[in-house]
Order: sequence, then structure tokens, then C-alpha cells
Amino acid sequence: SEENEYTADERFLKDYKNIEPIGQGGFGNVFKATAKTDEITYAVKRVELKKKEKREVQGLAGLQHENIVRYYCSWEGLDYVTYPDSRQRSQTKRPCLFIQIEFCEQGTLEDWIENNRQNWGYHERAQKKFLQILEGVNYIHSKGLIHRDLKPQNIFISRDDKIKIGDFGLVTSVAYETLTENRGTKSYMAPEQFFDKYGKEENGFE
Repeated sequence: SEENEYTADERFLKDYKNIEPIGQGGFGNVFKATAKTDEITYAVKRVELKKKEKREVQGLAGLQHENIVRYYCSWEGLDYVTYPDSRQRSQTKRPCLFIQIEFCEQGTLEDWIENNRQNWGYHERAQKKFLQILEGVNYIHSKGLIHRDLKPQNIFISRDDKIKIGDFGLVTSVAYETLTENRGTKSYMAPEQFFDKYGKEENGFE
């Protein structure tokens, strides 16, 4: 397979078509792509392969809930990496982890809030979405995990208007309460995350 402007990974190019970027952040790039076998459109996340990046796959693979982004598969490959700060592409191919997950047609909760906050019935609809977020968070906690970066940009909405919690790059076990550094997005972090210890309570912080 030949490279296209977004990826040079052999498996990505061989198994998918209509590859186009739909987002990027501190943890990598996200693409919308259609699988050639089943003709279904998925989201495929590409992150530079490091030990901690496998945490997202391991966290997602064990979660099955209607309010959690569904995980399908993952693979390791070689690709150019786009750095989020500079948007510069790496000079050489680097080991990457590709994660195939459910594609949420309505985008992020952040987009939904921006587009609907002035509309009639917004508060009632927002409350229903918040209750779905609580369902998802309670399920994550029931598995002994905490998300650590729960924010509107990491919460998605499916075609049938269901909330889907995603971006598990910072997921951790409740057993690991002591951190060497605080993690998460500062404006959405619970106060406990700025100190040494925190547990399940932090995901309930608003």
C-alpha cells in the first residue's frame, strides 16, 4: 500500500479506506476510517508507542457499557507522528499504537454544549446527558478504575444520542492512589489531583 497524507502504516492503509483526521490532542491523533471488510466507519486513534500508552488499551478492553466508547481492536505499527504542540511531523517513522474504537457521529459533548446552550430545552437535555455520564462513571468505578481526565472534550455522543465516555489515556487503578505528579486537564481536575492521594471521589468533582 502507498502512503497517504495522513498515515504510512501498512495495516492502516491495507485494512481501511477514507482515512481522514477528526481530532488531535496531547495523546495523539484520531482518524475517521472505514474498514474495508465490513464497510463500517470507526474512529482510529494513533499514539506514539510507550509503555504508558498501553494502559488505555488495557483499560478500554475490559469495559463494556452503553455509556463507554466501545473498543474493537488495536495493533502496533510504524508511522510518522504529528506533535500536538508544534503540529510538526516527525522526520522518521516511529513505533505507534493504533486503537480502533466506536465512531460517535455527533462529536464531543463540548461541541454539543456550544451548539445547544442557547436553545429551548437545553437544561433538561443536559441533565439527561449528565445522568448518563454518572452511569458510565459508576461503571468505571465498579471495575476498580478511575478516569483522571473526565471533561467535555473526552465525552462523545453517538448517532442515537447516547453519551460515550472516551479517551482512557490516563485511566488508572484505584489501588494506585499515590502519584508522583498530578495528571489531568487543570481546569477540570478535582482538588485531590493536585495533591498526593485521591480515589473514586475525584470523578464526581464538578
